[in-house]
Amino acid sequence: MFVLWKYNIVKNDELIVMAKNQTSCPICKKSFEKEEIEIHAALCGDVENNEPQPPAKTKPLHSTLQEAIEILSSTVYTNKTQNNISVIRRIFMTTAMQQLEDIDWNCKLNICFIGEEGFDSGGLGREFFSLFFKQTPLFDSGAFTVNSEYLEKKQYVLLGKIVAIAILHGHAGPQSLHPHITDYILSMQEPDFNQIPLNVVRADVRHAIDEITTSTNMKDQDNMYVDLLEIAGFLKLLTAENKNDAVLSLKTHFAFYKFLPPILQFIEGLTLHNVLTELKNFSVEGKKCLQMNSYNDAAPVIDFYKPSYSKDENLKQKEEVCVYNFHQFLRKLQRGKICSKWVSLEDDSEEDVVLHLGHFLQAAVGSPTLPRDIICGLLIFDHSSKDLTTVNTCAPSITFKKIDEIQTYDNFEDSLINIIVCAYGFGIE
Repeated sequence: MFVLWKYNIVKNDELIVMAKNQTSCPICKKSFEKEEIEIHAALCGDVENNEPQPPAKTKPLHSTLQEAIEILSSTVYTNKTQNNISVIRRIFMTTAMQQLEDIDWNCKLNICFIGEEGFDSGGLGREFFSLFFKQTPLFDSGAFTVNSEYLEKKQYVLLGKIVAIAILHGHAGPQSLHPHITDYILSMQEPDFNQIPLNVVRADVRHAIDEITTSTNMKDQDNMYVDLLEIAGFLKLLTAENKNDAVLSLKTHFAFYKFLPPILQFIEGLTLHNVLTELKNFSVEGKKCLQMNSYNDAAPVIDFYKPSYSKDENLKQKEEVCVYNFHQFLRKLQRGKICSKWVSLEDDSEEDVVLHLGHFLQAAVGSPTLPRDIICGLLIFDHSSKDLTTVNTCAPSITFKKIDEIQTYDNFEDSLINIIVCAYGFGIE
């Protein structure tokens, strides 16, 4: 039984009795015990006692972004109907965009890669969003591609919506924007342009800033960079006295203002299902979803994967060696000590590539970072199989096979490199 009293929902019998024993004053509408109401009635009418009281503050429903997103997802996706998305990997963006432009945003996505085995229990969805954020032409070098046709067709709004549903589906987010752009999206506060590093602007603008800053002949610099300065809104004759203003104009325009129309469209899309609100409520975690991330720390991955040891002590000893080798492999990835061949799907050319943790996680969980909505993965040991080691990206797990062979680290490393470079999509840069 639930009794609504004052601003609280009373849920237990003790408080229900308390609520029944109270009486509301017909003048100020406050509630009192029956024996107190007469005393109050004598005072009621004073201006001070009649001031409206603010509602009692309620505790937040959740304490982390993940809790908030889980609650939001369960609220949004009440319909069992799904959006069945079928894409072809070799023409991923073409087929993905055709499918996404005509979906019901209130239904979950069920992903199918045509020509490949697999049922989407989360892993295929994570891979879908990872490939989308990697290949979309709308993100560019930590910001957005500025394109009038994209703006006219509201493509950045669509991108914002896709980011929103990716987060609702448990994906870590695009993690592709410069920090000052991410901060603006979550706070709507313009950045301190003096603090923005020069590496966020394109090379020709960096060169112009360097030349203007160090040159003593402003006339030559004015002639050389007049077009860039005009684009940035600096229309004065360049002099030694105003060159700092010119540099600031170049930074503010080419690091932020030129991207403002796409940013505003993106924000509009990100409001889908109140995802932006939750990202703002948990801004530290929210930034991690949007901000560029050079993720290369082995420790969280080591903690993520929990071994499922055998009860047999002899088997367990071999399994412990596998786990030790696994940890060594992850640490070598972190240090950039493992190389492999990169094969271009366009011309079959090969080149050496340094593997990193993002490569491993893309193959193991379907995204270059650990999934936000899964607590841990499993390390499983198959002592009887003669097949190669395998991974499951949906309910993340690694099943080690040929246990005797991979007791040697070199053999173990080869088995995991094989998983990475043979995973669908490896080498698509």
